[in-house]
Amino acid sequence: PRISDPKIAAQFAVMLPESASRGDVPDIAEMARLADLAELSGRMVRAYVLAGTGSNSNAGLNEDGRQIAGRNFITFLPEIATLYDYRVRIAARLSQGGSALRSTLSPDRLEDPAVKEAMLAIDDTVTGVIVSVLGCAADDKIDQNWRLERLTLLQSRVSDFAGLLETKPAQAIADQSLAAAISEQGSPLAAPFKDFALSILR
Repeated sequence: PRISDPKIAAQFAVMLPESASRGDVPDIAEMARLADLAELSGRMVRAYVLAGTGSNSNAGLNEDGRQIAGRNFITFLPEIATLYDYRVRIAARLSQGGSALRSTLSPDRLEDPAVKEAMLAIDDTVTGVIVSVLGCAADDKIDQNWRLERLTLLQSRVSDFAGLLETKPAQAIADQSLAAAISEQGSPLAAPFKDFALSILR
């Protein structure tokens, strides 16, 4: 399904409401909704990328499947851009909510197993979105302008991510972004990758 088709674009708008990606710092109920939308949009990305491979996971692909997935990614760049951008905005709001929640809880409450599990789920969702977008932005087989647009949006939300993530995941993300900056030396992507790496470490 192509997003250039008005009917498909309308379906995207219903399934992934833009209102969820904007607004005040979300409360717990809204954060649960955002997590569901992050999961849904992730499944939609996989559906586009894995179409025709016979697999529902990148890990299960053989060489032929990987080639099909690579071609699918290029074919469906407009749809994947829409989904990735939505995921970044959702992850930013999740970060806002997670950071606010963490700041209101006592140290003892943060050690509660259920609370720790919930906070870890938020961290994992946000980290997964960032890592996947950085990975695609670093792929030189993809159009440079497309990559720069994704990276620019990611950078615009970096303060939200930095406010949530602890040192270890933030450092891993920074390392990934710095490695991409080195690979992109001489291209317009080098500076944004470096800036993102430095900013995520707050």
